[in-house]
Amino acid sequence: TEVYRLLADPSFSPSPRSATPTAEVASASTRKPLDQDQPDHPSLGNAASTVIVNSSQNPATAALSVAAPSSEASQSETLPVLVLIPGNPGVVGFYRYYADGLWRALGGRYTILCVGHAGHMANHSRYHPEGPVYDLEQQIEHKCVFLRDHVAALLRATEQEELSRSSGTATTAATSGSRAPVVLMGHSIGGYICLHSMRRLAGEVEVQRCVLLMATLQHLGKGLAPSVKRLVRPGFMQSMGAMLHYSPNFLKRFLISFHKELDVEDKELLLSGLLSWEVSQNVLYMARIEADTIHELDHLLVEEHIERCYYLFADGDQYTPGHAVYMQRHWPSGKIEEHTGIPHAFVTCRKSTDRVIEFVSRDLQKNIMENLGRLPTLDR
Repeated sequence: TEVYRLLADPSFSPSPRSATPTAEVASASTRKPLDQDQPDHPSLGNAASTVIVNSSQNPATAALSVAAPSSEASQSETLPVLVLIPGNPGVVGFYRYYADGLWRALGGRYTILCVGHAGHMANHSRYHPEGPVYDLEQQIEHKCVFLRDHVAALLRATEQEELSRSSGTATTAATSGSRAPVVLMGHSIGGYICLHSMRRLAGEVEVQRCVLLMATLQHLGKGLAPSVKRLVRPGFMQSMGAMLHYSPNFLKRFLISFHKELDVEDKELLLSGLLSWEVSQNVLYMARIEADTIHELDHLLVEEHIERCYYLFADGDQYTPGHAVYMQRHWPSGKIEEHTGIPHAFVTCRKSTDRVIEFVSRDLQKNIMENLGRLPTLDR
């Protein structure tokens, strides 16, 4: 599993956004193991890095190395952990600019973990017709395992570290029994995964806030363009994947050049990841399963968590048409917003990304940092 991480650092001093350089995601073959830091953005110090979480590792050890809080953090402060689940494709590189900007907007006071989907890792270039492809149910379980085995282990280990540092001082977060707030955030199908993960992990992982960005919760198949519907058909999907996999890079670059909204880094991600066999098959197969699975809105699921959720929709989004109005009518007390001028794939547009960062950071400042410890938990 590919994870892009930003470690909490209360000593962070905001600087102009332009100071963050662009950097390519390192290839899996050259990426260092979890217990070795690998800075990606020099201007963020050791805060930013891309790591691989190996399920065979000890969860507590892996969790500490994925998201250990800064040693400079105040011993009396409980810093939140935010887990970002992407849409489809679930390649974390597409979310780096967003995660960096959100981390900055929140003053470096959050540990942010963007966990990619199984089989969606960039730089996987194998051609293996019998290789694994993961459906929506498996992706949900994949995130539950990450939250249960890595994030929950991180929180337990952090508490122990606080206890050892406190030397019996009763005023620390650890000795007072409080635990770092966990925020779940999902974009598109990632929002669907967030809600189902919260239901399955009730009593195991306490989620104080869930932010759902253009969450595809109903009638997803209606939003798919006819060309996409043809692309995900069995048989055609494999043929197209093989053709793209064996196409020379100059042809792939030519096809990518038509996507004017993508920056250089995103185009490189497409070239190295999505146009390879293994990733393309997982992306297309997951899209087909999403369309076949997501029909009527699960009202009970939404009702369970409406008080702790922030829904952000975009007017004119073909994948979530009328969702905001429908949900505002059924849950008038919920925080459900709809904004204009934001594309569904907002992470491919810097201006739209900055707007989403503004909306989300405002919500988290109000509902987490200002009301820390006063939100309901998932224990039932």
